[in-house]
Amino acid sequence: MSITLDVVKSLAVDKFKRAKPVSLKDEEIVFENPGLMFNAERIARLLERQNQGDPVCSQAIDEAIDTARKLLVRRVSPIEGPLQVPRYYRFKKEHRAVHHRIRRDAISSNAFAMAYALSGDDRFLRKAKEFLFSWVEAVEPPQSFSIKYFHSRGDNPIVISYVFPHFIMCMDLLKGYDGASPEEESQFNGWLMPFVDYMVTEESIKNNHHIFQTL
Repeated sequence: MSITLDVVKSLAVDKFKRAKPVSLKDEEIVFENPGLMFNAERIARLLERQNQGDPVCSQAIDEAIDTARKLLVRRVSPIEGPLQVPRYYRFKKEHRAVHHRIRRDAISSNAFAMAYALSGDDRFLRKAKEFLFSWVEAVEPPQSFSIKYFHSRGDNPIVISYVFPHFIMCMDLLKGYDGASPEEESQFNGWLMPFVDYMVTEESIKNNHHIFQTL
């Protein structure tokens, strides 16, 4: 029996519709280290291996610090007000402008925080906090509807999913190396939670928005 392409498509769509969305409420997973990739113990091991002359660790650490050093001249450029990312396929130019702007600063904040953890250089600490808290103090959660772009969600979820983990890991490193005060930690958490709540509402959307929720 031959199966036509239309039948295959129909079966795939039916399976897609019946798939149960993954919910954060199903099972609470607790990680030993919120940053997932790095913790103080792992960084200490890297530095120890560097001191022992390990060429791979030495190169990796030097490159991470050198990357952050080159970024010291970069100026932060936060978006003020509600985050509104236009749909890529309808507003490609506008989408790229917003996405690039937030992605650039989020990655920079994480790079500075990692360089501070590896080097203890206060220049990187100051830059990490400048980039992180400039966004904390400026950008707000998405509104329910954008008059400018005629949509209710646009690409807000996917851009938050791709970009915000850098902010989270930056804060995690600052906390781990006494780079953030309890007041700053509280400020960051208060800013982040509405975005988390917004992303939880996106659970019903079957797309690649959900990597953010693992953090």
